[in-house]
Amino acid sequence: MTIRKQILQTIAALFQAVPDATVFRSREEALARSEGIGIFVRPEEEAPENRAGGGPNGLTLRNFTAVITVIARAKGAPQAPPADDVADPVMEKIHALLTADVTLGGMVATILEHSTKWDFEVADGTALAAEMRYIVRYMTAANTLSASI
Repeated sequence: MTIRKQILQTIAALFQAVPDATVFRSREEALARSEGIGIFVRPEEEAPENRAGGGPNGLTLRNFTAVITVIARAKGAPQAPPADDVADPVMEKIHALLTADVTLGGMVATILEHSTKWDFEVADGTALAAEMRYIVRYMTAANTLSASI
């Protein structure tokens, strides 16, 4: 199993502690209104930097971007809070969980906050998809993706 997959599984497991939300590692279908708040954990990209001699015997520093998407909807009629108010405490908990141990138990070198983007879907009954991006840094031998150094 690659380190990337282990990272995503570990992050998804951390988020099981978020109250009133369901965590998904992979999901093709849309989140139904009745399912409440959804947290989706997925990879976006990885930028490798070859170090220490290069070639198959060298080391590679990997900057892996993980995207955590929070899907939330304003509930109720005209007095409902905005969807970003519904998502905000979930996003705060996610950030706290990720920054509590930035090495994921020693699996990676560090986790760095990258960006957050809010995408409002008025046509979907005031839904919000907030994407939180984090750079996860780890190092491997140049010839493997399954063991960090």
